Amino acid sequence: MTAARVPPVRALGERRPSFAYARPLRVGVVLPEDDVVYYDVPTGFTPPNHNHIVVKDHPVLVDLRTRHIVEVIE
Repeated sequence: MTAARVPPVRALGERRPSFAYARPLRVGVVLPEDDVVYYDVPTGFTPPNHNHIVVKDHPVLVDLRTRHIVEVIE
């Protein structure tokens, strides 16, 4: 999956609160269970069980089953 497949996250012009995360932001990081708000991505733009969150002012795609970051959208 590439960032090009996720235009609705930014195209809608929505500003979401950014989750404060002290560690480096990269693919594979597991986000904590608490205090994290995930947002839906329109059907067809991500695999099932994936949502997005804003971390350090970057939208990221997260596998909801594992809480792993699967893509950082620049």
